[in-house]
Amino acid sequence: MHVVNTNRTKPVSCQIGVDGVVLKGGKAFEIAADPQAEIWQLKDDPMTVKPRDLDVAAAIAFPAASVTALELRA
Repeated sequence: MHVVNTNRTKPVSCQIGVDGVVLKGGKAFEIAADPQAEIWQLKDDPMTVKPRDLDVAAAIAFPAASVTALELRA
């Protein structure tokens, strides 16, 4: 599943669920950077993927101006 937060200034939280499936966990792979940052060189690239474990029992926060790929485990 992919989640895009198009709000440039505010994070968004939501509960993730799949009808008929009991989720046990998962991982998020997130790309988020200051939307006003400019990329001038390849080193120190702010657009790097940041992996994190998910607690699917809690609301998941998505930073402002971010793209997140979710791997959900049933």
